[in-house]
Amino acid sequence: MDKVRFGVLGCGFIGKVHMSNITSAGPDAELVAVYDPFEKLAIEAKEKFNAKYIFDDPDKLFKCKEVDAVVIASPNKTHADLAVKAFKAGKHVIVEKPLALSGADARKIVQAAEKAGTVSMVPHQMRWTPAASQVKKLVGDGELGKVYYAKAQWLRQCGIPGWGSWFTRFTESGGGPLIDIGVHMLDLTMYLAGSGAKPVSVFGSTFAEFGPRRQGLGTWGTPDWNGFYDVEDLATALIKLDNGSTISLEVSWAANLNDVDATPA
Repeated sequence: MDKVRFGVLGCGFIGKVHMSNITSAGPDAELVAVYDPFEKLAIEAKEKFNAKYIFDDPDKLFKCKEVDAVVIASPNKTHADLAVKAFKAGKHVIVEKPLALSGADARKIVQAAEKAGTVSMVPHQMRWTPAASQVKKLVGDGELGKVYYAKAQWLRQCGIPGWGSWFTRFTESGGGPLIDIGVHMLDLTMYLAGSGAKPVSVFGSTFAEFGPRRQGLGTWGTPDWNGFYDVEDLATALIKLDNGSTISLEVSWAANLNDVDATPA
């Protein structure tokens, strides 16, 4: 095809990031359609990024013959249902992380993608940072020898997003920093190691010491003070791989430490 014509589901911050990238990609890409259950957000996105259509139902967007690929940038709990429907409609699909809220739902997405035979991707963009590219080369060239232990860590001092909103509700988000930024760290670590090893055992612990007390809040997302917080704000794990190597994971939205990443979640 001469260009890829996109539809974006979810017109919040992340959705707008995708729209900006699509519209700045030149003649190779075109933003055709947008969808969001909040009409105001959809209208704002259409006007800002010059989309051709607004749809009031995801199914209508999936049926649009002018859309080749869709970006699913909606809340976590919607990913599996929307992705499966998009694949059944024959679309190429980009699903924002986390892929799904459970292993079972993730497998449904993978099976739908394989059956559709279209392109699918979770945009773990950290793989393409200059630092990651350099480390990948060092590992590939054997400069680091055998990689048998890796420490994956991302600590934010004050980065709890949208307190009380879907970000901090387990049934809607699937978890706190583990599923939000932890998936980036795990993906990057296993990508850089490059051995194709698979996890065989995991020991982990989670804690919620700051979030329930409305401490450690970031600037990302819109708070809902009538909502609640029932996810972790710190997660740790030791992951044993089938090649004998081990990954230590430590991620937090609200680490009571100095000199850590204090950017919004």
